[in-house]
Amino acid sequence: MDKVEREIKKSHGAGSARDHAMGWPSDANSMLLRNLQETEKLIRQRIESETLLIDELLELASVHCGNIQLRMVRVDMHEVIARAVHHCQSELHEKRLDVVMHLGARWHHVRGDGGRLEQVMLNLLRNAIAFTPTVGMVRIATRDVGDVLEIAVKDNGVGIEPEALPTIFGAFENASVDLDSMREGANLRVCKTLVKIHGGEILAASQGLGTGATFTVTLPTVNGD
Repeated sequence: MDKVEREIKKSHGAGSARDHAMGWPSDANSMLLRNLQETEKLIRQRIESETLLIDELLELASVHCGNIQLRMVRVDMHEVIARAVHHCQSELHEKRLDVVMHLGARWHHVRGDGGRLEQVMLNLLRNAIAFTPTVGMVRIATRDVGDVLEIAVKDNGVGIEPEALPTIFGAFENASVDLDSMREGANLRVCKTLVKIHGGEILAASQGLGTGATFTVTLPTVNGD
């Protein structure tokens, strides 16, 4: 152990002497290294964001043009919601967000493609997670509205400005927004298109900035629940 410690001290001393001889204090080298590492991290994040945006736009193009195959079967939306929440556990844990579910609908079966409907719920849940601050809350509720199932995903996050609500599902078309916002906008447009394909509707509501947001999906139910 003493020999290892001597080698470490010797190496450190040689490095310090070399830095001094070259006019590069060790503190300056450390700061330069940290700056380079931070720059590399930012570049990687930028590339990842652009890649995700491209993937979402390609997905949107496929959905919008009808280039997708749907397997229409009887789907239990309560099970779909539970799977979506399960898939988001790591993201929820990372931001220390609580999820409160009140699945009160009695009629919660629809005719649709289970995978695509799960994609809708995942996109809405991840959108809520993205715009909710640490130690926040996301609520998911269902209820019967005549022969329609209503699903509401509500967060207590940053909220939406009233003037932005009419175009919230097309935010990715605005060149002035950042990449993350464009990607979220593409996700929401995919949600809107998929819900429409299933004979439903999706609406966004918010009382303004700082008040959170609610996305409500309505889908026609099938008999025999």
